[in-house]
Amino acid sequence: MQSFTHHKIRDIGAVITDTFQYIRIHYKTIGKALLFFVLPIFIVQFFLIKDITEEIFSAFGSGNIDYINSIFGARYFFGVILGIIGNAVLTLVSLQHIKLTRDNYEPTPDAILENIVR
Repeated sequence: MQSFTHHKIRDIGAVITDTFQYIRIHYKTIGKALLFFVLPIFIVQFFLIKDITEEIFSAFGSGNIDYINSIFGARYFFGVILGIIGNAVLTLVSLQHIKLTRDNYEPTPDAILENIVR
């Protein structure tokens, strides 16, 4: 396993390069964490918003703009809130993964969840 230096001064090119290097080194653990915590939220959001976006595009296609006001109901706003929660969980999982690897701990999903929930 290669090592990754967390604390060093980087320019923008080095930031991008080191981001992909970090993913190459830790792709199994970060992928597993994202699969368990983030993906289910985005799948539920997809199925909530999918039909609504189809209705919006068909309303624009038919020229019936007044119909759009009835589309934005509770299901739409719940989908938007799930999107916000999904992005927040994605950020939390990523930052917790970086923190665990920086402190030389194994970033298992249990370790990530333990420190996020606390």
